[in-house]
Amino acid sequence: MADERFPRAEHLKKKSQFKNVFEHGARIRTEYFTIFFLQAEQRQVGIIVTKKHGNAVCRNRVKRLVRELYRTNKEALSCRGRMIILPTAKKDWRSASFTVLKEEWLKAAAKLNSLC
Repeated sequence: MADERFPRAEHLKKKSQFKNVFEHGARIRTEYFTIFFLQAEQRQVGIIVTKKHGNAVCRNRVKRLVRELYRTNKEALSCRGRMIILPTAKKDWRSASFTVLKEEWLKAAAKLNSLC
C-alpha cells in the first residue's frame, strides 16, 4: 500500500511560493481542474477554491474532495514540483461523484506527467 498521507511538508504555505508558481509555472486544464505546475526538488501542493463555488461550507467541501483526490492518487504523479490546484467553478461539484472526479484527476496527472 502506498503512502497516502498528506504531511505539512507537502503543503504550499507562503504567498511568495504561490506567486512563483503562478508566474513561472505551466498551466494544465481539464474539465474539473486547472493546475499550475512548476518543477522543483520537493513536491508541494496548494489548493485554491474561489467564492464562485458558493459559501464557506461548499468551498470547504470542495477543498476536502480535492485533498482526498490528491492524497489517495498521488502515486499517479511521477513529477516532483510545486502545484496549485484550482477546482473549476463552472462544474457542479456538489452533484459530481467521487468516481468522476477521480477519473478527471487521473487525466490531469497524465497531462502533468507529460510535462516532465
